Amino acid sequence: MQNHNTFLSLIAIGLLLLNGGSANAKERTISGSFSGTFATTDIDVNADGFSADLSTARMAEHGKTIRYRQFQGLADAVPTSPTAECGAGVFIIDDQSGQGYGHATETYADGDQVYNKVSHRTACAKQDGTFSIKETGVVVGGTGGFYGVTGTYESETVGFYQVFDPATFKGFGSFSGKFTEHLVLP
Repeated sequence: MQNHNTFLSLIAIGLLLLNGGSANAKERTISGSFSGTFATTDIDVNADGFSADLSTARMAEHGKTIRYRQFQGLADAVPTSPTAECGAGVFIIDDQSGQGYGHATETYADGDQVYNKVSHRTACAKQDGTFSIKETGVVVGGTGGFYGVTGTYESETVGFYQVFDPATFKGFGSFSGKFTEHLVLP
């Protein structure tokens, strides 16, 4: 009898190991690239006198096949003083300290969606109108095949303002970059 219980225990442990340590969760890491445009809105989520940017992009997952999805996000970063490298200013979102705001939705061709929240973003704006952004965040849910999804993401972006009004601090421009998502599906 003891050998039978030991055998059943070994089978159960083996099944857990095959499933990545969880009986139901499926983990996926997705990497890819994106490009799109942004425009300053009249929305000021954090009431600091600076308006949020609305971004729209097309994302491409780089795997066995390229899978596309649309991205739309709203980011209201907090301006800080210029630095030697970032002559037009450094703009941050830090969710933990309540500075700034950022949320996004990714929509797949079949209508399934993934919802993201910015945890930390640092944007370096230069005098020539170019900028770079490093961002991390959390996946907070989804619909369809992504219902109940959680996880994290990282991204790096470069872009430029095609039109910028320094009097109102508003503009329009283009950007591109790369991302990695670590998803946990129920």
